Amino acid sequence: MSHYRRCAGFCAPLFLLQFTFPSMAQAPAPLPPSTQSLNNSANSVLIPDRGGVTVLKLDDQLRVGKPIDDGQALTFTSSDSIDGIVDREMRLKGRAQIRRNGAVIKADEIKYDPDSDVANLIGNTEFSKGNATFRGPKARFRVDAREGEMELPNYELRDNRASGKANKLTIETADVFVFDKATYTTCTPENLDWYFTASKLEIDNEQKEMVGTNGVMRFFDVPIAYVPYFSAPTSKERRSGILAPVAGYNSNNGIDVTAPY
Repeated sequence: MSHYRRCAGFCAPLFLLQFTFPSMAQAPAPLPPSTQSLNNSANSVLIPDRGGVTVLKLDDQLRVGKPIDDGQALTFTSSDSIDGIVDREMRLKGRAQIRRNGAVIKADEIKYDPDSDVANLIGNTEFSKGNATFRGPKARFRVDAREGEMELPNYELRDNRASGKANKLTIETADVFVFDKATYTTCTPENLDWYFTASKLEIDNEQKEMVGTNGVMRFFDVPIAYVPYFSAPTSKERRSGILAPVAGYNSNNGIDVTAPY
């Protein structure tokens, strides 16, 4: 930490400009020493010292101008409080989150071990990537590899307004999510007319496709069809094949289920 100095209080952006003329060259005036104790600084900011010229840009949002390779991406953290031992364990508490190259994990509390790259999430956990969001009471992730698992997850696919829940979520890669004993529907929670249950449900966020095995279609909680294998898009893009069914009921025909192509 010898290459850092601490600026106490609120720090505005600092731009140091130096002009040199042939006949009036002189060294820039030194920065005045801090008059405030480092130990009494409640809201402090670490400023890297780069040859006496420091440029500090304050921004409440972390933005990347263009996509970068995952191996070169930085990892950002934020929370209401943080404690722990540097390079050994960090404890993020209160609105804790870790962000890396488009993926975000959130929880009431996150315990992160830099050596093993493992983050344990406790309470109101959430993982977001692309158009998919997963929520559950407890989760465990490898941040750099973006692998992990979540207990009792609920999920949402915003592009096609699909949702469901499962006993367990396993994140196999950055874009492949596998559920055990899962449900799938495009109905809203208030009007849950039909849904699928499946022993296994796999969502490929890169291919924009979802595949289920050992599925049972249920209409108003009544099983009406066994589907050993089914697939559906997870985006608004059109595709050929049998799409998600449309279920209805009327007094003349009773239950009516159609499978659009």
